[in-house]
Amino acid sequence: AEQGDLAKKVSSDNLFSLDKSNNELLWKYENGMIINSTIAISDDKVFFVECRDAKTLKSDNRRLDLKELKNKLYMVALDVKSGEKQWEEKLNVVPGITVFFLIHSGDKLVLSSSGDGKYDIYAFNADNGEIVWTQEMSWYSDNHGGHMSKPAITSNKLIMRPAVFDMTTGERLPDDMPKGGHGCGSYACT
Repeated sequence: AEQGDLAKKVSSDNLFSLDKSNNELLWKYENGMIINSTIAISDDKVFFVECRDAKTLKSDNRRLDLKELKNKLYMVALDVKSGEKQWEEKLNVVPGITVFFLIHSGDKLVLSSSGDGKYDIYAFNADNGEIVWTQEMSWYSDNHGGHMSKPAITSNKLIMRPAVFDMTTGERLPDDMPKGGHGCGSYACT
C-alpha cells in the first residue's frame, strides 16, 4: 500500500537491553514512540527515530501515520552498553508515508523516506546526527516493491533499487541495479 492503514509504521513504547546470561534488565529507554523500522545498531550505539507528539503518545494505537507527525520526529543515539543518550536531533525530513527506514554503516546513518512517487534519502553523521548529504529519486513502480525499496549498503555504496549512490558524497552512480524480479521480493547485501 502507498498510504493508509497498511502503510502505517509499527512503533514501540521503549527499547531495552537484557543481560544474556541471566535475563537481568541492563537498561530501558522510554521517551517517545520508537519507529521499529528505524532501529539500527553499530558496535557501540543503537539508533532510532521516535515520535514525541503528546496526542499520539496518549493513544492506544502503536501504528503511526507519519504524514501527520512531520515536526514531532527525533533521531536518537544511545550507548549500546549503558543505554545513556549520546545525542538527539529533531528531524526536518519528508515523512515516510509509504516506508521509513534507517540503516547504519561505517560513520553514516541513512534514512530513506518514501511517499508521493519518490524516495527522499538523507545521510547523517553517526557521531552527532548532522546531515551530510541528501538525495531524492523517483519510484520505478508504484507496486510490487518499486515504492517500498529497503536501503542496503555494501562497498561504500548505498543501494535504493534501482539506484546506487556513493556513500561518501551522495552522488548517484551510473550503474543502476536491475529493476526486475518476481513479485514483491526485496534484496540483501553482504
